[in-house]
Amino acid sequence: MFKSRRLSSESSLPPPDSDDAASESSDDLMGSQSRLWLMNMGALGIPLEGGEVDAVGRDGLCVDYHFPVGKLEMEGGVRWMRPKLFTSPKFIVDGASRLDICQGLLSDCWVLSAIASLANYPELLKKVVPLNQSFQDGYNGRFSFRFWQYGQWEEVRIDDFLPTYNNKLIYLSSPERHEFWSSLLEKAYAKLKGGYRALELGYPHEAMVDMTGGVTEVFSLPLVSKDVPELLRNLLAKGALINCANGKGEVEKKNEMGIMYRHAYSLTAVEKVKTTDGFKDLVRILNPWGHTEWLGAWSDNDRNEWTKVSAEEQKRLGRAHPQNTFLSAEDLRKGVLCWTQYSTRREVVLRSSLPPGRYIIIPSTFEPNQQGEFLLRVLTEPGSDATSVSAVYHSLPHQAALPSDAAVRKLFHRHSNKEGLCKPERLQRLLTEALQGGVLAGSERYLSLEHCKSLVVLMDSQGKARLNWSDFQLLWDKIRKWTVTIATPASHTPPSVTRLQIFSFFHRKT
Repeated sequence: MFKSRRLSSESSLPPPDSDDAASESSDDLMGSQSRLWLMNMGALGIPLEGGEVDAVGRDGLCVDYHFPVGKLEMEGGVRWMRPKLFTSPKFIVDGASRLDICQGLLSDCWVLSAIASLANYPELLKKVVPLNQSFQDGYNGRFSFRFWQYGQWEEVRIDDFLPTYNNKLIYLSSPERHEFWSSLLEKAYAKLKGGYRALELGYPHEAMVDMTGGVTEVFSLPLVSKDVPELLRNLLAKGALINCANGKGEVEKKNEMGIMYRHAYSLTAVEKVKTTDGFKDLVRILNPWGHTEWLGAWSDNDRNEWTKVSAEEQKRLGRAHPQNTFLSAEDLRKGVLCWTQYSTRREVVLRSSLPPGRYIIIPSTFEPNQQGEFLLRVLTEPGSDATSVSAVYHSLPHQAALPSDAAVRKLFHRHSNKEGLCKPERLQRLLTEALQGGVLAGSERYLSLEHCKSLVVLMDSQGKARLNWSDFQLLWDKIRKWTVTIATPASHTPPSVTRLQIFSFFHRKT
């Protein structure tokens, strides 16, 4: 994971104790029942009983009692304050921008670089940050944000209490001290993930998925054979969010060119710059931390390259802004983006070109024998006529030839005992009756009692040599799937397997 440099020597807040920093378990999040947190809330006149974000404090504004507060936010001297306690707070000042991002004490550059990239696209940003919120009209102390989670957009509501030290925000802030959209967005994302400390480490592409619903790819630029400036320019033109990092060095260290290892940068533009030597492709990146600078060609201190660029061209590029960093595509390829894909990540993306045919996609966990839900997305190039085969199966006539679920349930109850258990002899009669007249008609003659005994042994979940309804449902589902395999035209069933041999084949495969 990529971790940004701590601000322990430059922040107004003392760093956590060394014992805390050395132990992951000591950084576990603490809920809102924390004693210090409750004392802070009580001092503000807020009732201490539980409630949703709609709960109202003594100040008449909404309070989120369920925001998970971490140990760092409960250090001595840290106060939770509403922006209204600052002078003339604004939700957004002169439009939301990638330059509204200044990293605080939290090592969440992976989130901030995604926010900075998102801010380049107003249409995408307003899906996450509803722009009709303010500290003036209709202000009630509550703000809402939206994040994409496994196939749908979810709303996250928070109050506007933010942790401060000496009246300064300790986490994300805007250079415009009256602006708070980015600080509140960080808090909402922290709530989604389980608290500010849950943002301490992470991958930028995961945050970008949460803020767009898009599909991400991670690759290493040195291995890219295409023209890098043209590739990046085309991606940005299509609305892509691009982040970059050098993942080869030690966390919190930097290389000789000033690039932090394992620190996320936003790649926000590819500019064709007019120089006295002709046109030059430059890449613009943004460092959300902002306390280290690029030291190579086209850096702020480069007295060679920038003398070849006119004052008007430099103004167009916004070179004077301290958060704008430019470097050549060659230096980007050599020294910055060096990620590789790991299957242990939350999301794995594969790109491939396949000949026409049928393909099976099998999701799996990194470790064996683990269960979990998953979301599978398949995107194809325009003009592709790829379809989901499972959707086609529902309309195939042989599916209707099998008994309905209701009819099968009646059969099961007819052939089971008073305890709802079906022994092998009864299973043989049940399956014989169920298959007569369907696409497997005739195969029941090959269904022996030995087959049914084996099926009971395979599917019995209670060790009683009997099948309960749940066991039989799993068995029937397998029979349905094999029916599809046998009866579907152009299937790749081995030639030696016929409809009359279905149960022998099923017995061997199961």
